[in-house]
Amino acid sequence: MAIAQHKRIKGVLPGIVYWDMVHSHFNYQYFRTAIGNGQIDMGAFATRTELAKRVPLCSRFEADGIFIEDFKRKFPQEHRVKIDKVLFVHN
Repeated sequence: MAIAQHKRIKGVLPGIVYWDMVHSHFNYQYFRTAIGNGQIDMGAFATRTELAKRVPLCSRFEADGIFIEDFKRKFPQEHRVKIDKVLFVHN
């Protein structure tokens, strides 16, 4: 499955790749993620290292949402890839 997902984005250098999850705060229900505060968790996305290093990460409860909003503002031109599968379980 990972190879198939890789082939889907091959040839594109996305700034961020994100995927769906199940989340303990929502009784382990399917959680369809989106790039926005309150719509994604830190374990449900990956960014290119050189971009992530340019976005500060705070230690607040909502740090993942703050990071994602700052990322969007700082890199609006970056290609985003959504994998419509659950690849993360928030415990």
